[in-house]
Amino acid sequence: MPPRRLAREAAAVCGAALLLALFALRAGPWWSRGVVGTGDAWQTLWNIDHVGRAFRGEEPFWSSPRVFAPEGASLRAHTLSPANTVPAALLASVAGLFTAYNTVLLLTFALAAGASYRLARRLGASPAGAALGALVFAFAPQRMARTLGHLNLLAIGWLPAALEGLLVASRGAGRRRAAGVLAGAAGLVLLAFSDWYLALMGALTAATFAAFEVARAPRPRRAGTAGALAAAGLLAFVMVFPAARALARETAGLAGHDARAAGASLTSLFIPSKSQVLFRVAPSLAAREGTTAEESGNYLGFVPLAALAAAAIGRRRERELDFALAAGAASLVLALGPVLRIFSSPTGIPLPYALLEKLIPALRLGGAVNRFQALAFLPLALGVAFAASRLLAEGRRASVLAGTLLLAAEFAPADPGHSVWPFDPPDPAMAAIALSPAPGIVLDVDPGNLDMIHQLEHDRPQVLGCLSRTPPAALSRRLADPVIGPLLDESAPASGLSTAVAAAWLRHRWNVAFVLSPGFPEFERRARALGFPEIARSGRGDRAVVFRVPEEPVPDVEGVDFHDVAGNPPGGRKKGIFFEGLYGPERVPFGGPPEPGCWTRADVLLVVPLAPGSYRLRLGAPSDTRPAVAIRWGTHGADAGPFEGILEIPLPVGAGDRTPDGMVRVTMKVAPTLREERTGGRELGVYLVSLSK
Repeated sequence: MPPRRLAREAAAVCGAALLLALFALRAGPWWSRGVVGTGDAWQTLWNIDHVGRAFRGEEPFWSSPRVFAPEGASLRAHTLSPANTVPAALLASVAGLFTAYNTVLLLTFALAAGASYRLARRLGASPAGAALGALVFAFAPQRMARTLGHLNLLAIGWLPAALEGLLVASRGAGRRRAAGVLAGAAGLVLLAFSDWYLALMGALTAATFAAFEVARAPRPRRAGTAGALAAAGLLAFVMVFPAARALARETAGLAGHDARAAGASLTSLFIPSKSQVLFRVAPSLAAREGTTAEESGNYLGFVPLAALAAAAIGRRRERELDFALAAGAASLVLALGPVLRIFSSPTGIPLPYALLEKLIPALRLGGAVNRFQALAFLPLALGVAFAASRLLAEGRRASVLAGTLLLAAEFAPADPGHSVWPFDPPDPAMAAIALSPAPGIVLDVDPGNLDMIHQLEHDRPQVLGCLSRTPPAALSRRLADPVIGPLLDESAPASGLSTAVAAAWLRHRWNVAFVLSPGFPEFERRARALGFPEIARSGRGDRAVVFRVPEEPVPDVEGVDFHDVAGNPPGGRKKGIFFEGLYGPERVPFGGPPEPGCWTRADVLLVVPLAPGSYRLRLGAPSDTRPAVAIRWGTHGADAGPFEGILEIPLPVGAGDRTPDGMVRVTMKVAPTLREERTGGRELGVYLVSLSK
């Protein structure tokens, strides 16, 4: 087929898909001030903003200091979807964040339609048949459900684009074959950098396609076919492997969705989903599936199934469909999950995914296995393309027209809706944070993903963040925190701290200047118990309440007995003595009688209310480590070289070493450390005895 002709035909199909998508998405004046869908779409807005910041050199690409501050967090396990967010960020720089998001979402329909059209035409479908199949692929219920917030999964259009490249690489020669290798590899890479579910679907389909192509290639061409397809796969692997390896390292031991509950039920394949107008016919049946709207688009369609059966089964079957049928069937089986489910009830019948998950534990990082069902629409779309082509060739236009009308009724998309709130009108609560001259970050305890939207409005780092995979160590530190923990976990006991002490800890440990809570009673009650002054409240939506962290003076203490403090942390906290990095209490001798105290880790943070004066820090070290210690407090510092036994370090505290609330922040770094195997391999630094005058 002449390339120019194919390009013109595909361009026409893309144009038609864009017009239909504008109608399906109910585009309107909100396009530049809201987003299609809701929920996860807000998270993607944050992603686009982050990528824009990375382009401007304000922060790294694969991590962000603005979430889980002050340490920041990696974004490799987060659904960053660079293949979507990079072009969106470039567009946002000239058209704004909302227009960029909606436009890239719209363009995924053109990509899906145009790429699947080109693939069907190269496989032998007629122009009209390929166009009809392309619309099936682009407007499948699975894709329409994803418009509610899963921009990453809407990029499945790169799959037929990759397959077209592999097809050219397999059957072409010379420069044409080389171009196919590059195009096939590029499509697979773009799938991987859209979403890892798409990467797995791409790998499955590419491997299936390669197996059929090599097996069916004439013997003289078989080696060349195998070499070209292997080259495309190897090139894609080389480009994706560094990111995949980094992801694997960072997510070792993390868990994702529970595959037992996230698989597609068998019944959902045949019951219209919430993303279809046909859903209104049997809403009670669809409601029994118990899935969110974004994950509900599993309906395959009876017209596409009939077309696929006519084209791919029997004596007149289209052999070009075999690879897609095999890959789609395998993916559909995986989408059902580890246990067969009827509606929302598991039957106890095991399925292949259960074995696959045991063989490849990394799959547990995802777990939303129903997403594999998207690949089933590739053979369905190609089946429609070939069935329609055959009917048209036989002159049965009325049958094609009737089938098209039935298909349109079956796949007619429901209004996905759009979200102008929480962006319009501007939130006065977020404006109060943004305009405040007070330095510091935000402790936003919203349990959903509104904290990311709040951040887009107040533009400050925050202690938490709604990432696709929450860093477990960072979350554990926050749940164990005496002030933050009770805000996040309703079952955790209240800290019992005074307002001044709680405020001091938030400021000096986390650099928090504002606490932001949803205005609903179950959240606001816990935040208000801190006693911080309220400075603003949203008058809409989540009714967010903003509290300012005050700087009230904390009563001074004479010093710190580390044995007592390590043994009774709550008692020390009530006095305003906070620490991180202590083990204990213990008694450890260093050439003399045992002294009470506690062990430290390599890094120690101590925040304590001290009056101006001269203090002594008494510490000790075993002879087998002879550590060096670096201590910093206020505007002062002291470095102690390798030592053993007991050491006293003077700590003069002046007015300039104290913060306005009377606290002194002391940090300590110890090297080397001693690993104590007898107590679970804990890392021991030095032995703290006391801080006294």
